[in-house]
Amino acid sequence: MLSSATRMTYCLVVLMMETASNVELFLPIIFTIFMSYGSGFILMPRSIYKGALRQKNIPILNKSLPK
Repeated sequence: MLSSATRMTYCLVVLMMETASNVELFLPIIFTIFMSYGSGFILMPRSIYKGALRQKNIPILNKSLPK
């Protein structure tokens, strides 16, 4: 669920791998992280951090340049 809320997929995989210290768990961990990310993206389009920034009226850079 942390992956879907914060959108930190790669960082979370590295942290889980260091915690587990078992290479055999790599594929199940990566599969679970990306499934969580996908379901979170469908259920919650914005991350927790973007919501907090919008509440504080802090401007956010868009993915594309304004025309």
